[in-house]
Amino acid sequence: MSEIEAQDNQANKPFEEDQNSQVQREKRSKNLLLLGCISIVMMFAGLTSAYLVIRMDNFWVQMSMPFWFVISTVIILLSSLTYFLAVKAAKNNNPSMIKVFMVLSLLGGVGFTISQVKGWKELMGNGYYFISKIIADNRYGERVNILKDGVPFEYIDGVFYRNKEALDKEETEEVLEYAKLLAGIDELDVNAIQTYSSNYSVTVFTDSSELYDELVFKNGEFLNVRDSLGIKVYEPLLAAQRIEIKRCAQNLVDGIGTFQIKGEYGKDFRIMYNGDPLQYENGVFYFNDKRLKQEDIAKLESTKNTASSFVYILSFMHLLHLIGGWIYMSVTVVGAFREKYNQDNYLKIKMGSIYWHFLGGLWIFLYGFLTFIH
Repeated sequence: MSEIEAQDNQANKPFEEDQNSQVQREKRSKNLLLLGCISIVMMFAGLTSAYLVIRMDNFWVQMSMPFWFVISTVIILLSSLTYFLAVKAAKNNNPSMIKVFMVLSLLGGVGFTISQVKGWKELMGNGYYFISKIIADNRYGERVNILKDGVPFEYIDGVFYRNKEALDKEETEEVLEYAKLLAGIDELDVNAIQTYSSNYSVTVFTDSSELYDELVFKNGEFLNVRDSLGIKVYEPLLAAQRIEIKRCAQNLVDGIGTFQIKGEYGKDFRIMYNGDPLQYENGVFYFNDKRLKQEDIAKLESTKNTASSFVYILSFMHLLHLIGGWIYMSVTVVGAFREKYNQDNYLKIKMGSIYWHFLGGLWIFLYGFLTFIH
């Protein structure tokens, strides 16, 4: 070997060593990222498996996903695209476009987070809470009734009836206005309630003979009334009665009847039992065309809405991992504005994009799973 060739080899050695070091560093980073992604997949596989098992051996709500989850899906797809373009800009040694696409990706991550929170608010607005029952507590007609001229109103599937006839819009608004006043029984609007007192009344059904269910509005407040040797005796409401009236009336105002969930049964949601749907007509449940047994009704009334719990758990766990991703992305954005990245040094952008694409794919799977497998 000539002296010139030896010098050339010596000069190329640091470059080759640097290239080998970069390849090894990228390989290690990919292996660690792969290990992390596998652990995340295993965790969600366990959660979705539990979801499938529990839904087949219990009362289960087939629920609609909030519209904001659709927005989340669109946002994460767009941010995944901009992350891909950031990597491409780095390969093309275009620092200005790296900044643009990294900022857009970061905004997508923040937007996804906001849309998820709004999705949870939408769920709660429809009666889907992390911990709640399928059948509403303090249902109208169970312990509290509103009467007009001594005739009680019925409330079935969001519609008021009197003497078996559905109320028109004006009458319904009148009953709901009275219910709104009852919901504020702790700070009662005396003047407003007085306008109803001539023909409207309320009864509270109780389990003990020491508590009285007939109420009258007298001297600016509701009182229990009982007959004692032909003489009417008035007594203040008990705390338990106030709570019954307040909660039941608030349910009416919020449009909650038999179910804790808002919406039309069969259209917006449906209850499954051991994998098969329950029929629900005029306040009565049927299973396989037979009226649901009393012991099953009691079980249904005490059952938690596990379906909504899983929606919160799955979406929250995904969001936690995604927040980690956009925090990492924030560091990368700072590096981009310091022009640290070029075609020879963009490993951080590349690793971040792989993780982001993974999270995007995971969300699409979860959204599809919760939408179609329920």
